Amino acid sequence: MKDQKLALQEQAKRAVRLIEPDGRPTAVVLAVNGPRPWLMSLFGPFGIFLLKTYFVTLTKQSVVVHRGPRVSPQPADLVHVIPRSEAQAVITDVKLGATWSSLRLRNPGTGRSTRLNIYRTSRPELDQLLAAVKNTPHNNI
Repeated sequence: MKDQKLALQEQAKRAVRLIEPDGRPTAVVLAVNGPRPWLMSLFGPFGIFLLKTYFVTLTKQSVVVHRGPRVSPQPADLVHVIPRSEAQAVITDVKLGATWSSLRLRNPGTGRSTRLNIYRTSRPELDQLLAAVKNTPHNNI
């Protein structure tokens, strides 16, 4: 599991370097979007088809969000590149839990938000992301 997490994080870092060559990724949060985690257990192995994978990568200049395909969790589609100074307005409703944490990621273009569920194995990276966003000016997290 740890090796898979590291491999996914490396893929996300490579994807960030393609769009931001000077960007130095400091944290990659692996997240999923879909039904609430406790509800997913009711669907069993078929629940994977209801999930979308997200990669939230923190760099010194920005927060980069990629979405991956359902069956092969690799960063595929660039969703947002958010300057760090604006990240506090985009990341809202943070709920930290022992097993699952969640946050809402507001789409800067439409104002709609996406709920992201983060499993405990990505909690250290989530904490790092939240601390970095909290230390930016004008933060309300």
